This record gives sequence, C-alpha cells and structure tokens, in this order.
Amino acid sequence: MKLNWDVTIHKFAHIFWQHKNRDLTLNQKAILCNTFITSKLWFVGSIISYTFIENTGNPPYLLNVPSTYPCIKQIANEIAYIPLSYKQESSAKKIYRIAHEQLPLPTIVIKEPNLKWSGIWRNINNNTLSSSESSTYYALVSNKIPYKEKLHEWKIVNNPRCDLCGKIETLRHKIKECHRIEPLYIMMMKIMNENNLHCPSLDELLRPTLQGVNKLKRIGTMKIFIRYIELVTSQSASLHMSLDTLRLHLV
Repeated sequence: MKLNWDVTIHKFAHIFWQHKNRDLTLNQKAILCNTFITSKLWFVGSIISYTFIENTGNPPYLLNVPSTYPCIKQIANEIAYIPLSYKQESSAKKIYRIAHEQLPLPTIVIKEPNLKWSGIWRNINNNTLSSSESSTYYALVSNKIPYKEKLHEWKIVNNPRCDLCGKIETLRHKIKECHRIEPLYIMMMKIMNENNLHCPSLDELLRPTLQGVNKLKRIGTMKIFIRYIELVTSQSASLHMSLDTLRLHLV
C-alpha cells in the first residue's frame, strides 16, 4: 500500500500544489481533476482493491481493508460485484461493458427517450472537439448550464428574471431569446453560413444528432455553437461586439 497508493497520493498532492496559484474557475478545476487525477487514482485503487477481493471473496469483507485507507475501501466496494466469470478471463472490454450496463441512464435521456441519444453522445465525444468543448456541450445537453430560473428554483438567487430584460431567464432565453442576446445569435448563424456550414435550428443545436450532415460540417457547426455558448454565458461577454469581433471568438 505504501509503495503504491501513498506514493500516488503524494504525487497528486504535488500536482495540486503546482496548480494552486492558477486562477481557475470551479469548472476548470473539475476538468483538471478529471483529466489528470481521478482516472489514475481509480486505476491504482482498483488494482490494490483486487487484492482484497481475491483474498476475501466477492463481495469482499471490507473490514479487511485498513481503516486508514477509506478511499480504497470505497473503490473495493464499487468494483466488488464484477462477476467471477469476468474476473477469471478478464479484459478491459468486458469490464467496461458490465460497468457501463450498471450505470443509470442520465436524467435527460429518461425525460426525452425518443431522441437518438447514441448519436448525440457520439457527436459530443468526437475527438476533434477539445475536452473543454465536449464538457461544455455535455453540460448544455444535460441542462447543467446555469440560468436564473434554475438557480432560483435551487434558492441560489433571489429571483428568476433575466438581468438584461427582466423576463424569466430559461436556458433558451439566456442563449437566444433575450432581445439583448438575439443579435449575437443571429450573427453566429451568419458566421456558420459564411463558412458553408450547416445552419440548424436551436433545437437541433441543443440536441445535436445532426443526421444527414457530413462530419466536417457537423463538427464545424458544433464548434462554433459551443464557443458561442461559452461566450454568452461568461460574465465578461460584451453585448455590443461587432460581427468581426464575434468571428474572432468563434472561428
């Protein structure tokens, strides 16, 4: 344990120390952790956990895990129910399949079951999108982009009204329907048209199946849209930028 888990924890503590002076948002910190830290910790923890599973059965007798390693105990508990048949002839593909089958469906998939979600997730996870772009698009599709109506429902803000126009701020209002934002949205669509890209409706952009659109146009459209979303949801966004200025942000 000391030569594996403790050493790994020490390395990541050093990584955190290196980044502590960076001016990162909460979302950026989460991306940093998910990209460089959590997957490695889970991998090391799962390898160590298998020692307890093999020695004590499946599921393991978790009291055998030292109390000084609560994370290892949690990981051992999570991976304990991989069938023995998978363990005997294990492969990454088999373990991934059973782990994937045990995951609950995302809430948005349950709410909108008639959409072709496999295509939506495939587009969002396309490797030509950056990690940040994919993460932002996933948050958008999953309805996790903050807007006043939701924040008010969660009692985070005092009222659900748009700061720009006073109407109820839904997600659609925040990114298009507010009369102060709509000119930027229109310019975004113009930029898509200038670049000979697909110019879909807002509904198609929010649920990007984009069927029948070739890959280059599909990804180009998604890139411009998600950069637009990042721009209009940032606190530093200017509502009076010109078409040329917006083009610099999006293309």
